[in-house]
Amino acid sequence: MAILLQLLNSVGGKSSVPDTVFAAIGALANSLEEDFLKYMDAFVPYLYNALGNQEEPGLCAMAIGLVSDITRSLGEKVQPWCDAFMNYLLNNLRVGSSVFVLLANIY
Repeated sequence: MAILLQLLNSVGGKSSVPDTVFAAIGALANSLEEDFLKYMDAFVPYLYNALGNQEEPGLCAMAIGLVSDITRSLGEKVQPWCDAFMNYLLNNLRVGSSVFVLLANIY
């Protein structure tokens, strides 16, 4: 996880690396389930940044899927981050983000 966080910290805004790193983190969260909790404080700033990045709809859509993975993995232990997750998701809906158009086309 430390290496994945270092990658997120070092890449530029237009890189495709965050998408790949988020996919790896989603797999890690699914595998570790509640044990993923120990990584949340270090990872959540990157997740919030991606959720709020409406200029990169693909990354934002990946972050929305990652919220789903993390929520499923942590169960009730995700509660400390739920308000922030909902605020980001509602903000994306409010501004008519193209992220949800992208998600609708995927699903």
